[in-house]
Amino acid sequence: MQGERYRSLDAMRGIAAILVVLYHAEALFHLGGWSPPLAFLAVDLFFCLSGFVLAKSYDGRLAAGLSPLAFMRLRVRRLFPLYLLGWASALVAAAATGALQPTAVTVATGVLNGLMLPGVDRMFPTNPPAWSLFFELWVANLLFAAAWRLLHGWKLGVCVAAGLLCYLVAQRHFHDMNIGFEWSSAWGGFARVLFSFFAGVGVARFHGRHPGRVRLPAIVLLAILVGVLSFSLSGQLRQIQQILCVVLIFPLLIYLGADATERRPKLGAVLGDASYAMYVLHWPALVAATWLLGSAGFTTTGLAVQLSLTAAILLAALMIHHRYDTPARHHLAVRSTRRNTAG
Repeated sequence: MQGERYRSLDAMRGIAAILVVLYHAEALFHLGGWSPPLAFLAVDLFFCLSGFVLAKSYDGRLAAGLSPLAFMRLRVRRLFPLYLLGWASALVAAAATGALQPTAVTVATGVLNGLMLPGVDRMFPTNPPAWSLFFELWVANLLFAAAWRLLHGWKLGVCVAAGLLCYLVAQRHFHDMNIGFEWSSAWGGFARVLFSFFAGVGVARFHGRHPGRVRLPAIVLLAILVGVLSFSLSGQLRQIQQILCVVLIFPLLIYLGADATERRPKLGAVLGDASYAMYVLHWPALVAATWLLGSAGFTTTGLAVQLSLTAAILLAALMIHHRYDTPARHHLAVRSTRRNTAG
């Protein structure tokens, strides 16, 4: 992305990350308050956004000769500084709360998780949201780089159609798409990323040829996003609702968001800056907060606690982005440039 062109998409990413924090705070940590019932579908939105952004950012560079290995190095440099901070924070939080037992399995899982790879018995036991980053980097990004010259035109269409078929099969099998984070449903994670990521690539390519003629206010698109993740039907209608969100609504929001009118682009920038840090660090933060609240004798919590923790995580994520992630990635870029120059 360049400049403020896609600030609305930044805002979408940030809003989705906030909803994920709210969802986990209530649904899994039982802090009280409100839980957006379909916030887990934010992962599918992240996959689709990633496909869109990477196609926009790297299609030209890959066409000019950027190698798959060089592309993956850039992606590792982008994702790993914050990821490793989240990994280390999750280990510390788990150890401090007594949830981490030093066995051969946990040590092996910890090492694998440090490489953004799933563990032995459980995929990412100390920082479960990291499952989607594994699929993002080591599945979608790797496939995008390795097969980029093939992923155009009708061949990309076949890839997206195959991903959609896998997604529908997974939906029929599990009757819900809150899957992929455990070994028992890992193949569903492949289905989710293959469809949404390459659908995002397709949206980017289509947008490049046919920019949106309808320029909606970004606030409208963000309201739609919050609405579809905050309201859930039941039974079979819930399954249909999830399919419509992932297959139709999210790609359309991204397509329209690329040309949305943004009255407060700086707010979109702030939300976008904080989004990745929020996602990768919120689990250990919630573990630590829950443990501290319990140690302090808080037996009941509520919406005020949930919102306060979410706001604190947002502010901390923004600070970490500027004070740690950006300097770390700059340092790695400088080292890489020096190494290439010396070579």
